[in-house]
Amino acid sequence: MLPAQNLRGIRGGAVGATASNTIPTDATASIDFRLVPRQTPEHIKQLVETHVKGRGYFIVDHSPTAADRRRANGARPPPLPMYTFESVLHAPLIVLPIVNHDNNQHAANENLRMKNLFDGIDVYAGVMAKVGEYWR
Repeated sequence: MLPAQNLRGIRGGAVGATASNTIPTDATASIDFRLVPRQTPEHIKQLVETHVKGRGYFIVDHSPTAADRRRANGARPPPLPMYTFESVLHAPLIVLPIVNHDNNQHAANENLRMKNLFDGIDVYAGVMAKVGEYWR
């Protein structure tokens, strides 16, 4: 005769053969509540939503649109991790992508042509050698 919340299932991303290195854009959970006398579904829903919003989350009752996502995350995305390195090292960063244009980076069938890899090694070696000359 006590109230209870049950987590019946949760889904976000994929595992096994369908797993990928992508960051899921959404997650779904199935929860239910065992109600006791004087509790109503409407009141429990209100309490849960107030709690979730109080933790900084944004609730929608539909698949979120791009506008919903902007409202939930603010107008600007958080800084990239590279910014942290620049602010700590007080030096500009150089990023040299070596991937092919159709590599499906961090998605299904991600790939890198071996020639791009070896050319990239040469480019990075050349840049590192020149940077080393600059700071001597």
